Amino acid sequence: MQVSFRTLNSRYRSGLALVLCANTLAMAAGPIELLHADRVRLVAGAGGRTTIWEGGVLAEHEGAELRCDRARLERGGGAFMATGNVRFRSDDGLLECDRATYDRDSRRLNAKGNVVWDGPSATIRSRELIHWRDRHSSVATGDPQLTLARAWFGDSATEAAPICVTADSLWVLEVEGKETHRALGGVEIQIDDVSAAAERADFDREEGRLLLVGGEPMARRGEGEMSGERIVVRLVGGEVAAIDAVTGARFRELHLPATEVPVWDEIEGDSLRLAFVAGEADAVDAHGDASALFFPEDGPAVWNRVEGEAIHIELEQDRARSVSVAGSAEGVYGFPGELGGGG
Repeated sequence: MQVSFRTLNSRYRSGLALVLCANTLAMAAGPIELLHADRVRLVAGAGGRTTIWEGGVLAEHEGAELRCDRARLERGGGAFMATGNVRFRSDDGLLECDRATYDRDSRRLNAKGNVVWDGPSATIRSRELIHWRDRHSSVATGDPQLTLARAWFGDSATEAAPICVTADSLWVLEVEGKETHRALGGVEIQIDDVSAAAERADFDREEGRLLLVGGEPMARRGEGEMSGERIVVRLVGGEVAAIDAVTGARFRELHLPATEVPVWDEIEGDSLRLAFVAGEADAVDAHGDASALFFPEDGPAVWNRVEGEAIHIELEQDRARSVSVAGSAEGVYGFPGELGGGG
């Protein structure tokens, strides 16, 4: 027997509504209206009355739609459970999972099994996702993966692939009224040809930046590698505009000069910035007790080393085109195998 719940709604109101807001999962007090179920059963127990909806369950709340194979409401415990092909759709996106529960006392939603949250600018895949309404926070665990559209950082005309993030846990937080994403534990990020790794990453929407700290943060582009105690990837219009490294900063890039002998271009300083123009590396700046080992764009197999308070290297096709040094500048020039000499 199929049941429409509209006529029974006043009798069996659940006092619970599922809604999605601000690109995160959220719950709101209020009734959920059952539109269809193949069967409805009431079961009395020591913990109170339990309402069970089975078969093609379709419920609605304020324009949001919930579908599942089976739903269970335990009034005594204040718990609502949906199982089997759970789909919850609202204007903000779609949540899919194998099963979901909500506890009204703790105001916590827990989605488990093949969880996919697909929002306007972000998609999260994981084995489990928990949302706390009162804290305005969510966390995804179990091999979570985040794909974040560039448009999340503001106006962006780029059609580039989204930012991809993996970590031990992914968080959506509200900090001082602002939404932010955070990744913790074994963080790996891919943005076009730039990859980054750290133990923690914070995504700042208004500043258009990714902050990486912990576990020797590192950013790579091609064979180039930048490291430091803290790395900031800055985006403008959805494109990588600069990579900054602070404290113990180092940038190295492997090249094959005329002799085809592998060597390293290397620059160090208290802080470093690798700047990009139209997606290409344009310049490297080092400040504070800076030093650089570089190879000219068209030069022979020679090495050059400079030191100073500030070093600016202009790049062309990832090779040094010009070098300028300021403040207590020193320079050394030599041939391969003479790294201890100078001239």
